[in-house]
Amino acid sequence: MLDENRINKDELKPGDRVYICQGTMIGCGYFRYPRYIPEVIKRITPKRTKFVMVSGKEFGRDTVFYNITAKELHENHVAVSAKNLSHFLFKAEQVSDWYRNMTDEEIIEAADLMEKVYALMKKE
Repeated sequence: MLDENRINKDELKPGDRVYICQGTMIGCGYFRYPRYIPEVIKRITPKRTKFVMVSGKEFGRDTVFYNITAKELHENHVAVSAKNLSHFLFKAEQVSDWYRNMTDEEIIEAADLMEKVYALMKKE
């Protein structure tokens, strides 16, 4: 699917929005969907060997740029959400005295939310 969405670099010009595909690493493995990083081209060298982005990043001639569809946008959202979920679960394990700064109501609410998250995660 991604090969169909590749952009011909000869047609690119400054101001074009492109996407760069990047694997979504979670723990020691990759998630089922990659992330698509949006970039806007600021400058292109005359021989098209370097693409400078508005963000300041630079990409060489070997970088593949993509247009993405609604399907890839959805997959990107899922991949970013999975990465965030993994990050927050890791951070939650690191907080040893979390209960000291929470009210009784906040502890009850947090427990209810975590129970729902756990139920979603253990679904087969």
